[in-house]
Amino acid sequence: MQGALRELAGTARFLGLLVLGMLANLLPRRLFPEWDGRLPMGSTAIPSALLTFFLGFGLGVPGFLAYAARTASAGNEAMLEAAGRELAGQLPGGTVTTAGPVTISMLSLFAFALFTPLGLLSSYLALTGFLRLAAAYAEEPHGDPILSGLDHALRAASNRIRRDRWAELRQRLEGAEVPDLCLQGEAAGEPEASYVIIASRRKPGWEKGVFVVTTDTWYRLGEPCDRRYPGGLRTVYMLFEVAKAEVLRRSVYYELPRVSEGPPTDGG
Repeated sequence: MQGALRELAGTARFLGLLVLGMLANLLPRRLFPEWDGRLPMGSTAIPSALLTFFLGFGLGVPGFLAYAARTASAGNEAMLEAAGRELAGQLPGGTVTTAGPVTISMLSLFAFALFTPLGLLSSYLALTGFLRLAAAYAEEPHGDPILSGLDHALRAASNRIRRDRWAELRQRLEGAEVPDLCLQGEAAGEPEASYVIIASRRKPGWEKGVFVVTTDTWYRLGEPCDRRYPGGLRTVYMLFEVAKAEVLRRSVYYELPRVSEGPPTDGG
């Protein structure tokens, strides 16, 4: 008895994992590594896609048949009404034809698939199920497109909010914008650098390895860093001498300020 119960529990757990794996395959692809190992993501990718595909057909076929029957019935009733009006002399002779009902019947599939809620749902499930099935066969499974799109939109909005908040906070920490300060490398505590530029705002395009072209020569930028000074948060750029053999790739033009004797003080 206990053996049978354990076997039943094992079967239920196995089926539960399969169902959860198929559902997890609907999630955005970026979440797959998080669930892989805890759920059978790889082995349920194709069943998940097939289930979506057949669900679309299961909903769409009977729904279309019912829609087509209603459409044909409405067309026949309209034709019979027009025929009665023609016999009563309210319409000219030859007005009633079968072209209208035939055309409606021919277009009913597209009308159902594109302009009815059930048709849109079934078409979406069948199409996305097929695409996910092809991707799973190619060993590049992906989740439901709508869920993936929503995930992408939410993450983009969240990242944008975080960037805006950080930019606002950074601006408060930086304080008022002031002119750049230029120090000799040794005076700034960076003896290997030719010059050190202390800026109250970050400079677009000033990244490590970029060449700073001045009227006299050019320099190579080191890794920018942030430092706190009495005047507020500052971005520090170290300029290094460029070897003659180095090839100029990305560059920015910059007019070196007058060299200062020491680091910034209050307000500087």
